[in-house]
Amino acid sequence: MTEPLPDVWTSRDYPVLCEVARRFEAGATTVGIHDVMTALNLDERTATAAAIALRARGYVETQAMDRWVVFDFTRLNGAAYFATGLHPEVRGRLRPLATCVIDGGATVVVWQA
Repeated sequence: MTEPLPDVWTSRDYPVLCEVARRFEAGATTVGIHDVMTALNLDERTATAAAIALRARGYVETQAMDRWVVFDFTRLNGAAYFATGLHPEVRGRLRPLATCVIDGGATVVVWQA
């Protein structure tokens, strides 16, 4: 097989990451995978696959228990804040905020609100 696998970021992984981030931002100290499954109407296999992928990319940390490959999300890592928009990337956010105007050979930065 030479074709790439189907993209699951927007349909599976990103919604799970956003739900986990939303719960941590609301004050949760851990986020149960079952709670995420219920909130997003996902089956166990899909939610677990998303959690494994997010853990492999370093977005989250997880813990396992009994038969579950992933039982809880225990931490939201730095890259997740950028990916979910909780912390905007400086490069992407500052450009629209500033306009450079050249006036008589001097560059003036005009900040936009």
